[in-house]
Amino acid sequence: MRATKHFIITLAILFTFSFGVYLGAYQGFPFQQIQNAQNLLRLYAQLSYTFDDFGRLVSVEGKEVVQCPQKTSKTGVILAIGQSNSANSGRHRFKTKYQARVFNLFDGKCYNAQSPLLGASGGQGEFMTPLADKLIESNIYDQIIIIASGISGTPISRWAKNGDLNAMLIQTLKPLIKQYPITDIVWHQGERDYQIYTHTDTYNSKFLSMYQSLKNIGVSAPIHIAIATKCFYKSGDNNPVADAQKMLIKDYDDIFLGANTDEIVRSKDRFDGCHFNKNGQEITANAFAEKIIELKKSRASDLEK
Repeated sequence: MRATKHFIITLAILFTFSFGVYLGAYQGFPFQQIQNAQNLLRLYAQLSYTFDDFGRLVSVEGKEVVQCPQKTSKTGVILAIGQSNSANSGRHRFKTKYQARVFNLFDGKCYNAQSPLLGASGGQGEFMTPLADKLIESNIYDQIIIIASGISGTPISRWAKNGDLNAMLIQTLKPLIKQYPITDIVWHQGERDYQIYTHTDTYNSKFLSMYQSLKNIGVSAPIHIAIATKCFYKSGDNNPVADAQKMLIKDYDDIFLGANTDEIVRSKDRFDGCHFNKNGQEITANAFAEKIIELKKSRASDLEK
């Protein structure tokens, strides 16, 4: 079956590319046809990937299990949740520069952090691996475990209490947090809710129910959230979702701005108008890393006083 799929997709790629070149001879360079071929190539590459019913990547041919690290006082455990830009939808695939120090934890097993991360949807790149590398370089942590759980296209309602992803999240974290307490939460979500006109109060209520669900199982890590509503279109000034995200940052002392990707990740940094290219991924990683470092140093300074 897999061999048949490979054969069919190979033919499709050759046809698409050849037809594009033919059109290009008469209509200029066939950019769209080349893009279609690239999309097919990405699909081809993902045939060796396995996804679960939530759309989470659960296995990748060639990923090797490594020994999970012993927890120390400088072990960072970062939970990444939200929708596609928190998952494996970036153009560039990263590999940690610190293979003995940055890990992807999924289903009780550890892997060296490398795109795509197990536990999140998609099969491409992400920004959590370069974010973790930045934190290692800052000496905030001496080792980092990434728990990737972002799912593409998801509205806040699915993460709220009684939502299917709320249940998934609790089920994922409960067996882990005694051994590896979460130290930081990265939340990048909102594009879907902007599209479906979610009201500010509704967004806040749903987010806070997720926040409380995490508290109820003992997760009390600071939440670094993105101002994120831009996807395939320019989000306007009348933006109830961005307003909700800003209110959460203002009103809660353990919810912080991680990155305003609506502003800092420009159209040229989104390879398809929504998802981040390498520059967009690095910009986002740097912004979140800066805020996490700033908070850690501030809290350390307060303890010294």
